[in-house]
Order: sequence, then structure tokens, then C-alpha cells
Amino acid sequence: MTPTFWDAAQIRQVSHQVADLVADYLTGLPDGPAYRPPPRGLVEAMRAAEWAEQGEPASAVLAEFAACVAPYPFGNGHPGFAAWVNSPPHPLGVLAEALAAAMDPAWRAATTPPCTWSTR
Repeated sequence: MTPTFWDAAQIRQVSHQVADLVADYLTGLPDGPAYRPPPRGLVEAMRAAEWAEQGEPASAVLAEFAACVAPYPFGNGHPGFAAWVNSPPHPLGVLAEALAAAMDPAWRAATTPPCTWSTR
């Protein structure tokens, strides 16, 4: 299967939608509960749902995330959550993760010439 690559306009459009979701999620965390379990019916419906044969448009996936995933945080990201060692996500850290994911680094990257040169 050949991957479908997006042009710059598509990447920007979806990136802006994701940025809006991230901004709404992070700024809304302090006002909500640290943990909110999803309704049992939602979990069962998601488990029983059939996957699209050819995939779904990014806008549909993001809409489903906004409706069915984001409202039910595990608690780790909430500023008042202190049960684990990890701290709440900082917006810059979230954006840095996006940059790292875009670069798709491999574990072996540390042994490539540019990386070994820069660490000397």
C-alpha cells in the first residue's frame, strides 16, 4: 500500500485543527476534574464500531477525538494531579513532541555522523 502524502496546504489545515484542539484541551484542563471516566456506553460503542475500509478524513478523526477521547482525561495532564512522577504537559513540550514526531527519529540516529559530530 502506497502512503498518501499531503501537500503543504493540507498539512497546515489539519495542523491548525490539531493546534485548536490542543489549545482548548490544555487551557480547559484546570477547570475540569483530574479524571473523568468515559461513559460505559461510549466505550462499548467504540469497541464494537467497524473500521472504515479506506480510512476516514482527518476532520472526521479529529471530530471523533474531540467528542469521544478529549472529554475523558486519565488525569496525568491535570495541574492538580500528583499521583505520578510526570508533570502536567507544558504547551512548548507538546509542540516539541510534534516536531520530534515530524522528524521521525530512529534510535540509531545518535550514531549517525551529524549527531556524533554535534556531540563532540
